[in-house]
Amino acid sequence: MEWEYKTIAFDQFVNEKNELSIEEHLNAYGKEEWELVNMHEPKMQAYGQPNKLDESFMVFKRPRK
Repeated sequence: MEWEYKTIAFDQFVNEKNELSIEEHLNAYGKEEWELVNMHEPKMQAYGQPNKLDESFMVFKRPRK
């Protein structure tokens, strides 16, 4: 089986439709066959080290049609 993937910044995900709860957002993606497979949150920046990813993002997948 082949998969297609989608990544969305968490802030963008929450602000897509302000009136929806997180659960309602996830259910809407589920209706489109997207499955949340991972959520990446950046680690705390170590002193003197650059933080390469400064925002949380979500990874979804669904079967390729």
